[in-house]
Amino acid sequence: MYAANHQLHQISQVDVWTPKNVKVSLELMKDVIQTLQREENVLLEHVNTEVRIFSLLCSSLAWLKSQKENSTNLEKQKSLRIVYVSQNQAYLNQAEEQLKKTIYKNKLIYFKEDLSLNQILEHDLIFMTKDSLISYEQQDLKNSILIFDSFECVQDQKLLTKISLKAIEIAQKELDDLASKRQQMEAYFSELHSYENIKKLMQYFLEFQFNNQYDKRKEIDIKLIIENYFIKRNLSFNTYMGYVQVILRQQDASKLDNLSLWCKFIKSVYKLFINKQDYTDNYKSYINKNKNGNVIFICLRYYSQYMLDHLRNLKFQSIIISSKYLSSPYDQFLNKIQIKQIVDQSQFFQTFYIQSHNENFGLLKTLNNIYKSIPNSILVIFQQRDKINEFKNYCEKEQSNIFLEMEKKKKLFWAQKGQKYKPYDFITSSKDGAILFETYSGIFKKEFNFPNSFQFCKAIILTCMCEPNYFKVEEVQYANDEISLQYFQNRSFNRIIQRTLLQENKNGVLIIYDQKEKMYKWIENCGIQQLNQLDFDNPFFIKMIERQCKDSIEVEKESNQNNVQVIQQQIQSGIQNNQQSIAMNLSLVPNLQQIENQQQQQNINVSTIENIQIEQIESESEDSFDQFEYTFQD
Repeated sequence: MYAANHQLHQISQVDVWTPKNVKVSLELMKDVIQTLQREENVLLEHVNTEVRIFSLLCSSLAWLKSQKENSTNLEKQKSLRIVYVSQNQAYLNQAEEQLKKTIYKNKLIYFKEDLSLNQILEHDLIFMTKDSLISYEQQDLKNSILIFDSFECVQDQKLLTKISLKAIEIAQKELDDLASKRQQMEAYFSELHSYENIKKLMQYFLEFQFNNQYDKRKEIDIKLIIENYFIKRNLSFNTYMGYVQVILRQQDASKLDNLSLWCKFIKSVYKLFINKQDYTDNYKSYINKNKNGNVIFICLRYYSQYMLDHLRNLKFQSIIISSKYLSSPYDQFLNKIQIKQIVDQSQFFQTFYIQSHNENFGLLKTLNNIYKSIPNSILVIFQQRDKINEFKNYCEKEQSNIFLEMEKKKKLFWAQKGQKYKPYDFITSSKDGAILFETYSGIFKKEFNFPNSFQFCKAIILTCMCEPNYFKVEEVQYANDEISLQYFQNRSFNRIIQRTLLQENKNGVLIIYDQKEKMYKWIENCGIQQLNQLDFDNPFFIKMIERQCKDSIEVEKESNQNNVQVIQQQIQSGIQNNQQSIAMNLSLVPNLQQIENQQQQQNINVSTIENIQIEQIESESEDSFDQFEYTFQD
């Protein structure tokens, strides 16, 4: 029936049809079907996003079709569905376009929070974004199959929750106001106990001596603080959460910003409490002193562990985690999952380690020697933008016309203070030749958050290791011991590599500069294969680069080139919409005095909302450490 345009693969007694004109991975499809048949969890890696998506969807939907046709368990048939999760809407749209080319016409729905349960369960294929899955708490998808694609994009340095003492104080007032509105209702007396107990814990936090008079940031044990509170009052955390649920059921509760924030905060602490065996070493809590007051932060050290526990709590029948490249010898939690396919990075790029006692001198000489030999685009990655400025100034002093010469072969893009380049210009220039000087965090700008943003990246140069930002509470926890630091650097390295160099049929180059001997130890531990240790002026180094990069990257299909054009259109459309919005807002305001009055009024209105307060907390550190303007978020 499908023979004309599709090919049949018989895998473990399941008929899998794939389009003839697309590539698929038979190994990956075999692992998917065997995993589903055994109701297991698995981690699969494959660098080609298109091949991975086709293989995942065709094999899982073929298995689902087989189950629906052959299973005698009607109840299980009803609950069996595929939940496909990816990084964001752009990735889901890409998957839907590929799905249209297959024979599988399952009822597809994009998950939205306002959908009813019946609307969701009427479909046997559900597309969700990563953020929707993270916030999903119900077990309505129990016994379904979860395919979590692009898992490598999950941020590991995670701020779980935060709340200021000022917000707790305002939440108390909001709780009192809510209680006074309910006094005239019959249900009030049954709710009174809940109001009183919730307020007592709030007051306990406000009166607690955190001893943070002199330290800007102090580590605290938030779980122990709350445990002691409950022990002294012969109260359980489960009982308290029951009180919270009573309040959350009130119609007006969700409209109270700070009360909602308190409930969210206490629910996060409760998760840590009920999973204390797993999370003993997985979270840190801090009290941070700022001009706006004290703020309590809870940070996760290993977010992948937290995420996997969340997925298990949703009771999926099988969980398939797929990625370009994820495995790390230090990721002990993901390594607990059965791993069937691991990418051999040496098939895609060669690594050159260069010891240099003068970073700028060695980097300039290296770049000058190789930029003509490397086709397509090169990324030069720094820790912070100040280092980019320093390198540029050094080059112009040493060789005033160096960049004019480079511009004859490649367009140059600089991430400097006060000089912003347009990411879509770099994306569309990458095929013909470009060099981007960026920071680690800049590679994860939202403008690069599209499939194939770096598909023409042929080489990257790391001028240093990625170090934790001591001014960000979610990262400073990794600086305390060598194992945590190694884990942080490995995860940062993996995310850079998967985003830039891991493309199928591409011989890439990774060059690592080092002024500190400890970096070589890190390289040995993080599993980089085929490491070439050379001096930057070694003639063999230049020859090896030329041999490795002799072929430029060519898109296999027109659709891949179209992806770049779509990215540009999407970004430009967003900029135009934003400019139109600004123009419209300005046209509605007759004079500057009204603008100032409105801004002053807005400042008054939002001053009590926690989200605005928190954004101001670390403004001073962001000015000093602007290299973290773009954090590792997806």
